Amino acid sequence: MEKKQIAIIGAGIAGLIACKYCIAKGFNPIVFEFESHIGGVWAKTLKDTRLQIPKTMYQFSDYPWPASVTHNTPTQQEMIDYIHSYAKHFQLLPHINFCSKVKAVSYDGPSSDSWDLWNGTGEPFPPQGKWNLTVENTKTATTQVYTVDFLILCIGRNKDVPNMPKFPQGKGLDVFQGKALHSSQFSALDNDEAEQLIKGKKVVVVGLGKSGLDIARSCAEINGPEHPCTVVYRHDHWKLGDWNPMGIPLINLIFGRFPVLGVHKPEQGFLLSVVATLLSPVRWTLLKLLESHTKMTLPLAKYNMVPEQGIGEDMASGLVMHVPDPDDFFDLLKKGSLKLKKTPTYNMYEKGFSIVEQEEKTRIEADIAIFSTGFNGVEKVKNIFESATFGHFISDSPRVGLYRFNSFTLVIYKLLYMYPNIL
Repeated sequence: MEKKQIAIIGAGIAGLIACKYCIAKGFNPIVFEFESHIGGVWAKTLKDTRLQIPKTMYQFSDYPWPASVTHNTPTQQEMIDYIHSYAKHFQLLPHINFCSKVKAVSYDGPSSDSWDLWNGTGEPFPPQGKWNLTVENTKTATTQVYTVDFLILCIGRNKDVPNMPKFPQGKGLDVFQGKALHSSQFSALDNDEAEQLIKGKKVVVVGLGKSGLDIARSCAEINGPEHPCTVVYRHDHWKLGDWNPMGIPLINLIFGRFPVLGVHKPEQGFLLSVVATLLSPVRWTLLKLLESHTKMTLPLAKYNMVPEQGIGEDMASGLVMHVPDPDDFFDLLKKGSLKLKKTPTYNMYEKGFSIVEQEEKTRIEADIAIFSTGFNGVEKVKNIFESATFGHFISDSPRVGLYRFNSFTLVIYKLLYMYPNIL
């Protein structure tokens, strides 16, 4: 029997896992990776970037962390080494086409008029229908069309299409006279280039998410209180200094298989709903313990950084952040090397930013503005399809897009972890 040809776009963590399991199931996968290396977002980060959660919650289920990585939150280099080791161990590299840009994807099969009639067939490889991928080799500038039976998108939502804020005319980047760049552009610089860019400059970082925190910290350490780094942001999210308070692995107690039964899920049955109701007080208590411990051990209140929402809400949204070496981070705030400016709104002018702080308008001068404002993952997926019909199926709601595409042998693999009932 002829092996089914499967195309995987992206050689980050999700792409490597998809490739490994396709091989194990007897399929013939081919991976297209735009860069010249594997690793996805981990390949281009700041030198000080570390894993945000305990390594036991961020590892391949069939390939644990090596004993040489002893600390709980591995560094960027340790992450890259781990990913490369996984790819070599399972012999995935021969299946990867590097420097391969997928310029367009089209579906060759029954007309769109019949698509709604397919829903629920459960066939991963229907008798009709193929995917055509137009792929450019960025080294040779040649283009080739590949035809496959199944397509898996592992292109990631935190890369490639920056989500830059939109400003009114005359109050944005069109008038700013300094240098503006997205966090992904800054992270792509090597260490010497990054330091040379910000040394002695007035830097404003927009956004206090995970990358914003790392970038602001790096800038503050380089320039010190003489040229403090200012962070402009709208909302506080929970920042943890310790995942195991008093040696108790609260994170495992909160996210383990048994405690997660206390979370109500869409379309779960009556019995699971009853179990979730009975266990939810236990989960709530654990979350409150983690909140209390965090507020007692970190000076969040002193710097007006206590979030309005509970830690459970941030965890559900993936917005909880781990602060490596928290004493050093808060020392930067104490010394004035790092300044936090929370504002409901902000605009730009020729020399920097206009913000509203405690209901008063104020201005912050900036030579360099670094926007840590995320990525537009929806547009990234939509733009890859030639057909406007498929682009229309893409939605900000992962459930709508995922279930629709699953009928056409397309899996948005990066979203599978959000909905376990798919597997």
